[in-house]
Amino acid sequence: MSVINTVSRHARNASLELMIGAAIVLLAIVLLAAHRYRTETFDSSRDWNSASDELKVRVTESHLWLEEWLGGDRSVDLGRQVFANLDGARAQCRALVHGGRSDVGEIERLPRGEARAATATTCSEIVKLRAAAIGRPLAGDRSRRSSG
Repeated sequence: MSVINTVSRHARNASLELMIGAAIVLLAIVLLAAHRYRTETFDSSRDWNSASDELKVRVTESHLWLEEWLGGDRSVDLGRQVFANLDGARAQCRALVHGGRSDVGEIERLPRGEARAATATTCSEIVKLRAAAIGRPLAGDRSRRSSG
């Protein structure tokens, strides 16, 4: 493998890591804004609290499992531990924005305003994070095949 190819691969990996990191930071900010709103309206609906908590747990777990896999732990089941968690988080997010059924039960949609807009942004970030997560294992597989 040439030096140029190696540098190019490292640059792609670094930019992908930065994109994943930026998505996680943005997601954390949005979730904090939703949490602040959630705290202010606690009496109006406990379902929002449960769904928001479940959303945070799923995104965090998927990120941790992906990092484990990227670190070389091939016992991680990407489908179950990463992608299923992100899909569940996306479902929680949609239920918060639009109302509907989720793992924590029926959820009334968030009222219009800052929390609902922030949650809609979170939904978009989860989709981006899932797409980036798919790219990481595939990039790793390609680099192992080309170097082996």
